[in-house]
Amino acid sequence: MSKDLLRKLTVSWVFTVLLFLLFIFLSYTKTYRILELKVFDLIFSLKKERPSENPILHIDIDDRSLQELGRWPWPRRYHAQLVDILTECGAKQVIMDILFTEKYRDNPKEDAQFASCIAKGCGVYLPFYFTEEEHKPSKELYQLLLKDVTASLEDAAGILKKDPDSFRREFFTAKKYVLDEAIHTVIEENPNRSAEEVLSAVEDRYNWFLFPEEEEYIRKHLNYHKELISFVKRFGISYKEKIPLMLRKGINMKIPVSVLCQHIKGTGFINAEPDEDGVLRRIPLFIEYENKLFPYVSVAAILDLLKVKKIDFSRKAIIFKNAHIKGRVKDIVIPVDERGRMLINWRGAWQKAFRHVSYYSIIKLSQLRNELSAKIKETEEKEKLSSQDKALIQYLRSSEEVLKKKLIETLKGKICIVGLTATGTHDMGPIPLDTNYPYAGTHSNLLDTILAQKFLRRASNIAVVGIFLFTALIMGVVSLMRLWKGVVFVLFYVGVYLSLVFLFLHLLGLWIGVMGTLGIVVFSFAGIMSIRFFTEEKEKAWIKKAFSHYMAPDVMNELLKDPSKLRLGGERRVLTVLFSDIKSFTSYSEKRKPEEVVKILNEYLDAMTRVIFENKGTLDKYVGDEIMAIFGAPRYEPPEVSAKQAVKTAIDMMERLSQLQDKWAQEGYEALDIGIGINTGEMVVGNMGSSLVMDYTVIGDAVNLGARIEALTRKYNNNIIISEFTYQYVKDMVEVNPLESIKVKGKDIPVMMYEVVRLKEEIKIEN
Repeated sequence: MSKDLLRKLTVSWVFTVLLFLLFIFLSYTKTYRILELKVFDLIFSLKKERPSENPILHIDIDDRSLQELGRWPWPRRYHAQLVDILTECGAKQVIMDILFTEKYRDNPKEDAQFASCIAKGCGVYLPFYFTEEEHKPSKELYQLLLKDVTASLEDAAGILKKDPDSFRREFFTAKKYVLDEAIHTVIEENPNRSAEEVLSAVEDRYNWFLFPEEEEYIRKHLNYHKELISFVKRFGISYKEKIPLMLRKGINMKIPVSVLCQHIKGTGFINAEPDEDGVLRRIPLFIEYENKLFPYVSVAAILDLLKVKKIDFSRKAIIFKNAHIKGRVKDIVIPVDERGRMLINWRGAWQKAFRHVSYYSIIKLSQLRNELSAKIKETEEKEKLSSQDKALIQYLRSSEEVLKKKLIETLKGKICIVGLTATGTHDMGPIPLDTNYPYAGTHSNLLDTILAQKFLRRASNIAVVGIFLFTALIMGVVSLMRLWKGVVFVLFYVGVYLSLVFLFLHLLGLWIGVMGTLGIVVFSFAGIMSIRFFTEEKEKAWIKKAFSHYMAPDVMNELLKDPSKLRLGGERRVLTVLFSDIKSFTSYSEKRKPEEVVKILNEYLDAMTRVIFENKGTLDKYVGDEIMAIFGAPRYEPPEVSAKQAVKTAIDMMERLSQLQDKWAQEGYEALDIGIGINTGEMVVGNMGSSLVMDYTVIGDAVNLGARIEALTRKYNNNIIISEFTYQYVKDMVEVNPLESIKVKGKDIPVMMYEVVRLKEEIKIEN
């Protein structure tokens, strides 16, 4: 490798490695993470949608159900009827994505009815949720109330030097916090204490003398704390070993009403944790609360379904030990992030991924039975049944049997998920596949991911750093490529990488990331090309400065666009060549001082060269007082164009010479006259010479003929002569006088010559 190439490669690698370090830093920023998540969504959405093969069924509280059963929330008796029918039809589990954290005030007996159905049910799971509100008081206020919880607002404000009005809310919130803490602590010691015993124990433990206001608060909240403690004790999972994950810490719980908690099979939280951009992609499998673990509600169901008795934790996974799945007993290793959250492998569109049944379609069986029972009871009071009554009873019985059979086929052995999906409900939000997805689908997709064991995981940090570094080093090599090859290579690399990202994600469930790699590719290429552009522009500026006085602008531009034209070689083209020479210049020079000759000659050559350039000609060379110009190269023009350019140049040269002759006459100099010969034909054009000195020129018989034609101007004492080869392209443009035919080397038939007199009138007007 040459020193120049090694220098380019070193500079490029330094630049790309700096970009590698920059993107390592950027990967920790919020903007980068959100962009990465959006790209993940895009590539994830390209997956082929396939319906789930697992026995998961959605029971939707949809628009039809609301229309038939009334506005939400519904009486608890509907849910009781639903659980009864699901049990009767052989459903395996029922996960209610509905909160029952408050008693049904319109008819409290319906809570007991619902609880009775749950007790006889197939295994019902009700959710709870963790609240974020803690209202933990300041240390000073907490210590003050812990010493005397009966302290008044005025006394506390005075001691803490606060304004009573602005301090009021903080004070009473802190007071409730301290009292709740005291109640909870005393009941944990002995859950069977009566209200009076709790009051006495609180006073003894904290050395308080409670006023009626504080006693009333304790009596009112006593049962809630008893229920909460009982709930935590029954459903919390004990785990004594240290968990190597930063699981979320629960603060406060809102649990189902007591009468329901006594009979449910299990429970779990339904708190979802959308990512920074508000899209739900991950679910925490467990949350810690009071030194116990609580699962997500559908995780609680699957733990029972798979008969999992032990759970292990590692830094990158949660392991369900000895799970009974598909006739085997095995450990299920679930990849999670550092906070114990699992990436959900969303199955597909809401209606296509899982089977759905309307809530009302199931409740309708209970309504048919009630209607049948009422009709039978009505007919029992009659002595004789009418044929209409018999037909109606028979119809109801038949409808009930048909519906029951259909429901058994639909529900038997299914994990049933009951949730809101009706238009206008708030339990919806964005996921990678949809901007408004019912969150009840979170349970089905989580269950399906675990049961199918098609987990998604992110590549390790070491792997990501390795990909970044490899990309940076590869991009450094681009500096050695030509621009078009670099573009092709970059497009190829990006295409291959994106294909690998797609295949890794959809075949292996591994996300290796896109933004960092693409960022390094794009900015590396742009940076390297910019560096090359500025360095090469400096080189081009030097070439232009060195050779602009010796080359026509067109040749210069072609050379700057493609420096390879500096190489020796040529190609055959049909071009037009123009030769111009000053008549009797030798005798003119001998009679005058060299300084005067040079002055006049330079003035003449400058004027004629400008005319050539104005007509898009290329100056080939000066040979003393002779000028040689090419038309149709290096920027190719067809012969019908190049011939007209050359003839127009010759006429313009004569006009400019006329102006110079007037000027010279005024200055006392003798006027000069010139002859111009033009020929069109096939010739070789290109750089010719040696590797040290080369010249952009033309050679061939057609060129030699052009020189001979210029010499004829002395014989005929005229100024512009063109060959018949040129004339065929310009005959509609100029007026000519035919001259003679001359013998040309390589041709048997003589070539006719024409004197150009003037442009035709219509051409003059057009010009």
